[in-house]
Amino acid sequence: MFCSSSQISFRKPIAEELFGSALREQVLSTFGDFEIPLPRKQDAKYVESDPPPWEILTDSHNVLNDLQRDGALEHWRIIRKVLAEEVWINY
Repeated sequence: MFCSSSQISFRKPIAEELFGSALREQVLSTFGDFEIPLPRKQDAKYVESDPPPWEILTDSHNVLNDLQRDGALEHWRIIRKVLAEEVWINY
């Protein structure tokens, strides 16, 4: 996730940055495809006293912990079964 108060633009990667990885090429080539433009405060169509039409995450207001906890724990349980004990000991 990239957030900025100014414009961010991503260029297409060059071959030397890909190290022959198809996954790296896919990820680095598609950043722009997943952009979610949020209105800037001065452009927003809401009254200042109204809540914004999106939820802003901050350190003091972060709902992701609660939303992702169950999925993260299930992922941890599965991956512990998939990878050998030696991986975890060395990790």
